[in-house]
Amino acid sequence: MVKLEAGVRLGDEVPLRHRLGIILPGGWAAVGAADSGQKGHAGATRSLFGTPDHPLVIALSGVCGCGRALSAITVEALAERRQVVDMRVRRELTEYRTVRGVCVRGQSDRSAWPDSVTAPVLYGPRVSALAVSLTHYQQQPYQRTAELLQGVAGIALCPPMPPRLA
Repeated sequence: MVKLEAGVRLGDEVPLRHRLGIILPGGWAAVGAADSGQKGHAGATRSLFGTPDHPLVIALSGVCGCGRALSAITVEALAERRQVVDMRVRRELTEYRTVRGVCVRGQSDRSAWPDSVTAPVLYGPRVSALAVSLTHYQQQPYQRTAELLQGVAGIALCPPMPPRLA
């Protein structure tokens, strides 16, 4: 039997935290000590998610004990499911370029940068939000946040500004 969070049914829209593989407290379903955990502890297991992004059915392969090819026999899909939850982190780079045009009278016009693009290189709203969350909410040091973003997504953060003297 598939165990989901309270109020979630198979086929429902899966919350973003589940699609990203983030397990929050309460996202763990308790199981018996015989299933997992150390002696004297009940243990816990992750709940199955809703609709998978990449459902795969594993075909039979090889030869049956009678000598017949397993790929030639009739099969039925079993109810048992196993899921591998992973996430993909990648840098998304948007480059803006302006253009210049000259009309027939020789007047030159140039396109304008979007209001939000105020420097040659900027961090987008998701990078900024993640960096602020890590350094302020998670209280992770700036250097560790910079190393994480560089290592995971190839995004180099600028050195922090020195504190202003009063």
